[in-house]
Amino acid sequence: MSAGLEAENGDGSLGAAAAESGSAPSVLVLGAGNLLLKDDGVGIHVLRRLEKLELPGEVTLLDAGTGIHRLLEEFSRFDRLIVLDCVQAGAEPGTVFRFRPEDVRESRGVTTSLHQMGLLEILEMARLLDRLPETVIIGIQPGDASPWGEELTPEVEARLDRVVQIVLEELRACAAAPGRSGHA
Repeated sequence: MSAGLEAENGDGSLGAAAAESGSAPSVLVLGAGNLLLKDDGVGIHVLRRLEKLELPGEVTLLDAGTGIHRLLEEFSRFDRLIVLDCVQAGAEPGTVFRFRPEDVRESRGVTTSLHQMGLLEILEMARLLDRLPETVIIGIQPGDASPWGEELTPEVEARLDRVVQIVLEELRACAAAPGRSGHA
């Protein structure tokens, strides 16, 4: 596990975020993954649960599927970005992680196609283009991401409600923090 990954504490908390007063920022909650590859689609499963809840108007939910690279332009429209995805961290299936892109670095070779780019590479590209809002990734260690199947493994399925709660905690922290100056 990389030093920047923050696994959920034994008490179910991930740590508190600092809150400041001000207008609520706009937040994009992005679910990523492939629903046809079992646990790889966990980000979409969490997003679907969030869609059933009443969320503040400044929160936008978006199913990115496997096409997160197509959203680079969209990122700059938001003050905050919460990404939901599976994360291969070598932990027990169902382990939940919260981290920021700058907490981890991929050491892969040169990528020649957007179709070969991973989540962290897309976020790094957005940062280099000055289009990346403040970002947090909530990842779940998959148990099985092999083809084909739409069902989640029991270990991952059992954590969905907890991941929804973590997202709601992040949204509360975002609402307490001011948005970018001059951002509508």
